[in-house]
Amino acid sequence: MFTDIGNRIVKKLGRVPSIPEELKLKRDIVSKGASESYQSKGHEQILSSNRLERRERSLGGALGGSCLTKLKDDGYGVFKPYDRYEVQERKRFIQTERAAYLTDLLLGFDLVPPTVVRTLPNQNTFVNQVGSMQQFIENSRVGAELSHEERQAIDKDEVMKLELFDFMIQNSDRHMGNYLVKDGKIYAIDHGSCLGSEINPLKEDADIRECILSDNDPHSRSHLIVFGEFYERKIPDTTVAKLKAFAASEKEQIVYLRLMSELIEERYAAPYLDRILCIIHAINDSGMVDRKMYRENIEKEVTRYQTLENHLNEAASLEKAA
Repeated sequence: MFTDIGNRIVKKLGRVPSIPEELKLKRDIVSKGASESYQSKGHEQILSSNRLERRERSLGGALGGSCLTKLKDDGYGVFKPYDRYEVQERKRFIQTERAAYLTDLLLGFDLVPPTVVRTLPNQNTFVNQVGSMQQFIENSRVGAELSHEERQAIDKDEVMKLELFDFMIQNSDRHMGNYLVKDGKIYAIDHGSCLGSEINPLKEDADIRECILSDNDPHSRSHLIVFGEFYERKIPDTTVAKLKAFAASEKEQIVYLRLMSELIEERYAAPYLDRILCIIHAINDSGMVDRKMYRENIEKEVTRYQTLENHLNEAASLEKAA
């Protein structure tokens, strides 16, 4: 399934490009000033720049080591340095937190609180600490604090949005401790385990793409939806409209690809854009994800890249033989 960007590349070349050619041309297109269509929100500026007054307390979390911080003039933020990991893993987790927020923002889900990457002074050493900083949602409750009846009473549109978002970004860690509820609205938190962060970076690009373009069914541990219901639930009309608008906008796709490439590398970002589009194009007239159509879209995309790789390998063999 070629995106509008892909069709533009084919028109320019007069043929289907090899994978390296496609990525290079996408990169060239993206570099031509796409960034001006994305403007940081005021709350992101606050999280990025307002002076740290103090670290309040640890919020736990097995992975991130979350800490509640007081920011000058404008409330609180949740800082996650992932300092129990080696440098490269830590960097991936931190940048994935930001990438998940931007994915939410550009697709219009309105689930993930504003999240930035920020450096803070370490209270125990003289070395600065890098981590993700996310807006703290005051007076909210963690999903695990809700009774079964309270969880079942959450707005079903909010539940469907969360499950669809997790499906798109392949989030493997949406348990009851990784979402908040306030006034019936869901806030999605803790996104270190999505957007390819758990895929071995030493894998070949083709293997990474295969992991991302998987046709596995959604799997959730949020206790908000029963397995099998996903394909039977209607996506909110406003969400469908936003997703369809994204799928129709080359400009928005370019912005997404540029921003994601800066955070999670282009070899992850491009397949995730394709995955998202495969899912959006599988939303039927009833506003539900058509399981058969979704799997067909994924299969077509996988086949397209396998064909490109075969052509590339054949060309390389011929060049070597010559």
